[in-house]
Amino acid sequence: MNGRSIGYGYGWEIGNIKGTPSVKHVGVINGFYTYVAYLPDEQITLSIFRNSDSPTDLDILASKMLAVVLEKPYMTKELMMTAAQLTIYQGVYTLDNGEEYRIRLEDGYLVYYNAGRTKTRLVPTAN
Repeated sequence: MNGRSIGYGYGWEIGNIKGTPSVKHVGVINGFYTYVAYLPDEQITLSIFRNSDSPTDLDILASKMLAVVLEKPYMTKELMMTAAQLTIYQGVYTLDNGEEYRIRLEDGYLVYYNAGRTKTRLVPTAN
């Protein structure tokens, strides 16, 4: 370790949601998904539990739900990108802890596979 902060530890990611500081955790095992986010400045906690093999990203759903609660815009514009533009993002991305994420272009969309080989579709967006 080089002492550099990576915003992640013990399964918790430190960041922000809709410009508000947050701490969150996402879990996936055997078709069950969980998502919990805590916004300390607002004293808001959101938990989502789902039993589905759908690759839908819970971050998008959570972001929209929290935007409503925070009274902030929740619509995100999806960027239309060609396969050639998306191809440059394909590859294997390795975290500092050695965990690998593989990003591939499938049927015109980017998808990523985490270490557990859970497939999630990536959606390019703009604010």
